[in-house]
Amino acid sequence: MDKEAIVKEFREKFQNPYPENIFIEPTKEEFEKAHEVLKREVGIPLDKLSGSMGRQVFKYLVRDFESFLLTTLTEIERKQKREVLEARIEELDNFPHHIPMVEEMAYKENRIAELQKELGEETQ
Repeated sequence: MDKEAIVKEFREKFQNPYPENIFIEPTKEEFEKAHEVLKREVGIPLDKLSGSMGRQVFKYLVRDFESFLLTTLTEIERKQKREVLEARIEELDNFPHHIPMVEEMAYKENRIAELQKELGEETQ
């Protein structure tokens, strides 16, 4: 998976759940009025409420991004391991033909098991 594909997948997975055509951005005057009302009625400035909400959003975004990144990296590592294993198996297909067939098959099976163990995969 190349960088562009990862970015594309990230953008598709993490779309803004608050589109501006539905959640219309407040005007400067509306922000000022909300600040005044919160300060007067609740005793806190808008910045305090906004900061708290922003931290929560950021915390969940980071959590979801970490999960996305770990999943993506795991998929990339698996693909790379699989490619190495397949390349090595292909090398085994060029095994010397002067060795009897039974020994060749046993050698290939043992070598494949060793490679899978080396790559951290279970023998299938």
